[in-house]
Amino acid sequence: VALRAVESGHVLVSEVATMAMQHGYSQKLVRACWGCFAAIDGLTGAVKRSGVQPGPALLERLMSLEQRGTPWIGCQTSVPCRAPCDAVFCSAVCRDRTSQRHHAAMCPGVHGPAVGDAVRRLEQHARQTSEVLVLVAMTAADVAVQASCGGNIHELKSRAARHLPVPWEDVVRYQRHLCPDVEVFAQRRSDALDEFRMRLAEVIDFGVGKLLSTCQRDAVLERSWLGTLAGQCDLIDVFLEMPNPLNVAFEQNESDDEVKDVLRICDELFEEVAAVRELATREQEDMEIEICPRQKLEQDEVRQNREIERQQCPQPLPPVEGIAFFDAVAKINHSCASNAEITYFENCATASVVATRDISLGDEVLISYVSSDDSLSARQKLLKQDYGFVCVCVKCRSQSVSALLRSVVSPDKVVLSDLNAARRVVFHRPRRRRKSSVLGSGCSVRGANGKHRRAQVCSAWAAAVQ
Repeated sequence: VALRAVESGHVLVSEVATMAMQHGYSQKLVRACWGCFAAIDGLTGAVKRSGVQPGPALLERLMSLEQRGTPWIGCQTSVPCRAPCDAVFCSAVCRDRTSQRHHAAMCPGVHGPAVGDAVRRLEQHARQTSEVLVLVAMTAADVAVQASCGGNIHELKSRAARHLPVPWEDVVRYQRHLCPDVEVFAQRRSDALDEFRMRLAEVIDFGVGKLLSTCQRDAVLERSWLGTLAGQCDLIDVFLEMPNPLNVAFEQNESDDEVKDVLRICDELFEEVAAVRELATREQEDMEIEICPRQKLEQDEVRQNREIERQQCPQPLPPVEGIAFFDAVAKINHSCASNAEITYFENCATASVVATRDISLGDEVLISYVSSDDSLSARQKLLKQDYGFVCVCVKCRSQSVSALLRSVVSPDKVVLSDLNAARRVVFHRPRRRRKSSVLGSGCSVRGANGKHRRAQVCSAWAAAVQ
């Protein structure tokens, strides 16, 4: 709840992601800062990175513009890692902050090529199963680094997995209403976690393992803790999307004849880049199908919606995409009549909770996990499938009562899906709320069932698996 009155448009709280990573398919298309996700590729670099081969005439034109100093053509200023490795950063601040955390345990420039090979094997396994495991590896490496610097290993582990103690294998069991073979998916996750733990052990041993005691090493590699971390990340991770600054540059300079000429020449090239992006995205989705029953069932619908969105809002170059974990943002509850939203002002690694209307002292801070403009039935369907709960907010109750009244007055004009959704809302028995937990200095939130955009499950997990 809000601990002070907040006016619309004001920021309630801002926080840096506890851990964040760029999607594997996004890395193939956009070079971004390893610390904050800011894109650091110019047009020439973006085209080359996508694997699309520009024609000689276009390449010559781009090189000519780059030599003339056109800022958005060449690569932006980047800062390399202090040790020779593949990591690049947008600034020395991002480099130093990241180098003091998980990167200190995973940098081949510091620990040698053996660590680099181990990290590549771990990432390959994680991206072939679930990229959530990359977040888990980064968190475990961060804990190992802090423990090697004198931190209490047990306190560090408790702090990292304090939100939702749900084993990763059990997360899929709430989806048994979607797929009767959830136990098969649970076993696949268990096997994937075993192999992941083996890969992670290689990274730790070749990296900071020599600075850890045997007890500390075993604590970092404890299977139950790793499973809880994976479950927590799967439950309340956040999907990130950072607009490509080149697209912004195109819009700002659309009246420039030089920009018009480049866009005209690059038109077919952009279509090829979009095709590469879709192919890379589908490859990642196909790999994760083996452990996610819901994704298997809704794959065609997801791809169709993505294509519609891209046709309605075409962008020349793809954005930076990834997932992250935010401590405070992950706890904010849902309401279709929300009073706040999540905004990324500076970069994808910093989230801000912004009031969308005036919030009084004592009001609960709420965001909408789905589009508030959707119909009652559409919202209820998405919330049940994606989050596992029935929304009984003020907006849903009001629309449900109206739908039930219309069914009595004009039964021939009522949409059946809306009527069924209304009945579920009206006759739903709400679960008890959890105790409040403080969110920064400006507000507090109840529960830990929330997540912005890409949620897998919610606090209804406990009831669903019983």
